[in-house]
Amino acid sequence: MALRVGAELVDEPWAADLAVARAFADGCARGSLDGGLHISSGLGVLSRIETWDHLDALLLAWLVSLDALAEDDDVVVVFPDTRIECALRRQADGSCRASYEDIDGQFDRESLSAAIDDAAARLHEAARRRDCSTPALDRWLARRGRSRGVRP
Repeated sequence: MALRVGAELVDEPWAADLAVARAFADGCARGSLDGGLHISSGLGVLSRIETWDHLDALLLAWLVSLDALAEDDDVVVVFPDTRIECALRRQADGSCRASYEDIDGQFDRESLSAAIDDAAARLHEAARRRDCSTPALDRWLARRGRSRGVRP
């Protein structure tokens, strides 16, 4: 996971410097944190870090779509800023396939969901340390509370 700091993508862990603090402050003022997300497994690449988007909302979109994939055979993830559509399809062997643009990879839904939830937790914590929140991070926190049986 990388955060857009000025014109650069900076991989985590993010330093406690002025440029990173400004990136969080600017993102919070805009309502979204820009960045990139690299997702890969032994079965292929699902997302490349250089595909910039609203990182906080992108993590949430993946999680919501993966939740839906537990119930449906076909789901579409819409990347929040770029509006790229990623088709997710449940496979007969229990794995799932993601395809969009030049991406075509397979993954285990539960493992991917856990990894993305962990990334969202790290982003939330980094933002919280900087007195920052966004609507997507707030929704992620509420979703996490519901999944753990905590009432909002």
